[in-house]
Amino acid sequence: MKRVEFYFDYISPYAYLAFRALNRLPANVEVKLKPVVVGALMQAHGIRFPVDVPLKHDYSKRHCQWLAAKRMTPFKIPSQHPFNSIPLLRLTLLAQTARGVVDDCFRFVWTEGHTPADEAQFEALIARVADRVNMPASLLREQLNADPIKAELKLQTQAAAELGLFGTPIFMYNGKAYFGQDSMEMLTADINAS
Repeated sequence: MKRVEFYFDYISPYAYLAFRALNRLPANVEVKLKPVVVGALMQAHGIRFPVDVPLKHDYSKRHCQWLAAKRMTPFKIPSQHPFNSIPLLRLTLLAQTARGVVDDCFRFVWTEGHTPADEAQFEALIARVADRVNMPASLLREQLNADPIKAELKLQTQAAAELGLFGTPIFMYNGKAYFGQDSMEMLTADINAS
Protein backbone atom coordinates (compact mmCIF):
# COMPACT_ATOMS: atom_id res chain seq x y z
CA MET A 1 0.00 0.00 0.00
CA LYS A 2 1.27 3.47 -0.88
CA ARG A 3 0.66 6.24 1.63
CA VAL A 4 -0.48 9.80 0.99
CA GLU A 5 -0.99 12.40 3.69
CA PHE A 6 -3.81 14.87 3.11
CA TYR A 7 -3.45 18.16 5.02
CA PHE A 8 -6.66 20.17 5.25
CA ASP A 9 -8.58 22.88 7.05
CA TYR A 10 -12.38 23.05 6.90
CA ILE A 11 -12.22 26.77 6.12
CA SER A 12 -10.93 25.97 2.62
CA PRO A 13 -13.52 25.19 -0.06
CA TYR A 14 -10.70 23.74 -2.14
CA ALA A 15 -9.90 21.30 0.68
CA TYR A 16 -13.56 20.23 0.66
CA LEU A 17 -13.47 19.64 -3.09
CA ALA A 18 -10.21 17.69 -2.80
CA PHE A 19 -11.60 15.56 0.04
CA ARG A 20 -14.66 14.71 -2.04
CA ALA A 21 -12.32 13.62 -4.86
CA LEU A 22 -10.02 11.36 -2.79
CA ASN A 23 -11.72 8.30 -4.29
CA ARG A 24 -10.10 9.25 -7.62
CA LEU A 25 -6.66 8.35 -6.24
CA PRO A 26 -5.35 4.89 -7.20
CA ALA A 27 -6.86 1.99 -5.25
CA ASN A 28 -3.47 1.01 -3.80
CA VAL A 29 -3.24 4.28 -1.83
CA GLU A 30 -3.91 4.70 1.87
CA VAL A 31 -4.79 8.30 2.77
CA LYS A 32 -3.83 9.65 6.19
CA LEU A 33 -5.97 12.67 7.08
CA LYS A 34 -4.13 15.54 8.81
CA PRO A 35 -6.17 18.50 10.07
CA VAL A 36 -4.15 21.73 10.40
CA VAL A 37 -4.82 25.43 10.95
CA VAL A 38 -4.26 26.93 7.50
CA GLY A 39 -4.01 30.47 8.87
CA ALA A 40 -1.05 29.44 11.04
CA LEU A 41 0.64 27.77 8.05
CA MET A 42 0.24 30.88 5.94
CA GLN A 43 1.44 33.11 8.77
CA ALA A 44 4.52 30.93 9.29
CA HIS A 45 5.53 31.56 5.69
CA GLY A 46 4.46 35.21 5.38
CA ILE A 47 1.58 34.51 2.99
CA ARG A 48 -1.42 36.84 2.83
CA PHE A 49 -4.83 35.37 3.52
CA PRO A 50 -7.08 35.14 0.44
CA VAL A 51 -9.76 37.18 2.23
CA ASP A 52 -7.22 40.03 2.45
CA VAL A 53 -7.23 40.17 -1.36
CA PRO A 54 -10.92 40.79 -2.18
CA LEU A 55 -10.57 40.13 -5.92
CA LYS A 56 -8.91 36.77 -5.23
CA HIS A 57 -11.45 35.88 -2.54
CA ASP A 58 -14.38 36.66 -4.85
CA TYR A 59 -12.81 34.70 -7.71
CA SER A 60 -12.17 31.69 -5.46
CA LYS A 61 -15.84 31.57 -4.45
CA ARG A 62 -16.95 31.66 -8.09
CA HIS A 63 -14.33 29.08 -9.10
CA CYS A 64 -15.33 26.67 -6.33
CA GLN A 65 -19.01 26.99 -7.23
CA TRP A 66 -18.14 26.18 -10.85
CA LEU A 67 -15.93 23.21 -9.89
CA ALA A 68 -18.59 21.81 -7.57
CA ALA A 69 -21.28 22.11 -10.26
CA LYS A 70 -18.99 20.49 -12.84
CA ARG A 71 -18.34 17.56 -10.50
CA MET A 72 -21.95 17.38 -9.33
CA THR A 73 -20.72 17.94 -5.76
CA PRO A 74 -23.14 19.61 -3.34
CA PHE A 75 -21.79 23.05 -2.44
CA LYS A 76 -23.10 25.90 -0.32
CA ILE A 77 -20.91 28.77 0.85
CA PRO A 78 -21.47 29.44 4.56
CA SER A 79 -23.10 32.77 5.38
CA GLN A 80 -20.01 33.65 7.42
CA HIS A 81 -16.74 33.13 5.55
CA PRO A 82 -14.04 33.22 6.70
CA PHE A 83 -14.99 31.64 10.01
CA ASN A 84 -13.23 30.06 12.98
CA SER A 85 -12.62 26.44 11.96
CA ILE A 86 -10.61 25.51 15.06
CA PRO A 87 -13.57 23.89 16.90
CA LEU A 88 -14.11 21.60 13.89
CA LEU A 89 -10.41 20.73 13.69
CA ARG A 90 -10.32 19.90 17.41
CA LEU A 91 -13.50 17.84 17.12
CA THR A 92 -11.86 15.90 14.31
CA LEU A 93 -8.77 15.17 16.40
CA LEU A 94 -10.91 14.14 19.38
CA ALA A 95 -12.60 11.63 17.06
CA GLN A 96 -9.20 10.23 15.99
CA THR A 97 -9.56 11.87 12.56
CA ALA A 98 -12.03 9.20 11.48
CA ARG A 99 -12.81 9.61 7.78
CA GLY A 100 -16.55 9.65 8.43
CA VAL A 101 -16.11 12.47 10.93
CA VAL A 102 -14.06 14.48 8.43
CA ASP A 103 -16.86 13.93 5.92
CA ASP A 104 -19.47 15.05 8.49
CA CYS A 105 -17.49 18.24 9.23
CA PHE A 106 -16.89 19.12 5.58
CA ARG A 107 -20.60 18.57 4.82
CA PHE A 108 -21.55 20.68 7.84
CA VAL A 109 -19.69 23.63 6.32
CA TRP A 110 -19.76 23.19 2.54
CA THR A 111 -23.02 21.29 1.96
CA GLU A 112 -25.19 22.63 4.79
CA GLY A 113 -23.56 26.08 4.92
CA HIS A 114 -22.98 26.12 8.71
CA THR A 115 -20.08 27.20 10.90
CA PRO A 116 -19.29 26.47 14.56
CA ALA A 117 -20.83 29.89 15.34
CA ASP A 118 -24.23 28.37 14.44
CA GLU A 119 -24.57 26.98 17.96
CA ALA A 120 -27.62 24.73 17.55
CA GLN A 121 -26.26 23.19 14.36
CA PHE A 122 -22.79 22.74 15.90
CA GLU A 123 -24.36 20.96 18.88
CA ALA A 124 -26.18 18.65 16.45
CA LEU A 125 -22.87 17.97 14.68
CA ILE A 126 -21.19 17.12 18.00
CA ALA A 127 -24.02 14.67 18.73
CA ARG A 128 -23.66 13.11 15.26
CA VAL A 129 -19.90 12.73 15.70
CA ALA A 130 -20.38 11.29 19.19
CA ASP A 131 -22.72 8.64 17.78
CA ARG A 132 -20.31 7.86 14.97
CA VAL A 133 -17.32 7.30 17.28
CA ASN A 134 -19.31 5.87 20.20
CA MET A 135 -18.37 8.62 22.68
CA PRO A 136 -20.65 10.65 24.92
CA ALA A 137 -21.40 14.04 23.35
CA SER A 138 -20.82 15.67 26.74
CA LEU A 139 -17.25 14.30 26.78
CA LEU A 140 -16.53 15.61 23.28
CA ARG A 141 -17.97 19.01 24.18
CA GLU A 142 -15.94 19.14 27.41
CA GLN A 143 -12.67 18.23 25.69
CA LEU A 144 -13.01 20.70 22.79
CA ASN A 145 -11.27 23.43 24.79
CA ALA A 146 -8.99 21.23 26.89
CA ASP A 147 -5.25 21.85 26.81
CA PRO A 148 -4.28 18.41 25.39
CA ILE A 149 -6.39 18.81 22.23
CA LYS A 150 -5.24 22.41 21.78
CA ALA A 151 -1.63 21.23 22.02
CA GLU A 152 -2.21 18.36 19.57
CA LEU A 153 -3.62 20.67 16.90
CA LYS A 154 -0.85 23.20 17.46
CA LEU A 155 1.87 20.53 17.20
CA GLN A 156 0.36 19.02 14.05
CA THR A 157 0.19 22.47 12.45
CA GLN A 158 3.75 23.35 13.50
CA ALA A 159 5.03 20.05 12.09
CA ALA A 160 3.32 20.83 8.77
CA ALA A 161 4.86 24.32 8.71
CA GLU A 162 8.29 22.81 9.38
CA LEU A 163 7.76 20.53 6.37
CA GLY A 164 7.33 23.70 4.30
CA LEU A 165 3.57 23.32 3.89
CA PHE A 166 1.98 26.71 3.30
CA GLY A 167 -1.74 26.19 2.67
CA THR A 168 -4.49 23.64 2.22
CA PRO A 169 -5.25 21.31 0.69
CA ILE A 170 -1.79 19.80 0.43
CA PHE A 171 -0.96 16.19 -0.27
CA MET A 172 2.39 14.68 0.76
CA TYR A 173 3.76 11.65 -1.06
CA ASN A 174 7.31 10.31 -0.95
CA GLY A 175 8.52 13.52 0.71
CA LYS A 176 7.01 15.79 -1.97
CA ALA A 177 4.20 18.29 -1.50
CA TYR A 178 1.31 18.66 -3.96
CA PHE A 179 -0.61 21.88 -3.35
CA GLY A 180 -4.24 22.41 -4.24
CA GLN A 181 -7.09 20.22 -5.36
CA ASP A 182 -5.88 20.67 -8.92
CA SER A 183 -2.59 18.89 -8.10
CA MET A 184 -4.33 15.51 -7.79
CA GLU A 185 -3.58 14.63 -11.41
CA MET A 186 0.15 15.20 -10.89
CA LEU A 187 0.01 13.28 -7.59
CA THR A 188 -1.71 10.35 -9.29
CA ALA A 189 0.88 10.31 -12.07
CA ASP A 190 3.70 10.23 -9.51
CA ILE A 191 1.99 7.46 -7.52
CA ASN A 192 1.54 5.37 -10.67
CA ALA A 193 5.17 5.96 -11.71
CA SER A 194 6.61 4.85 -8.35
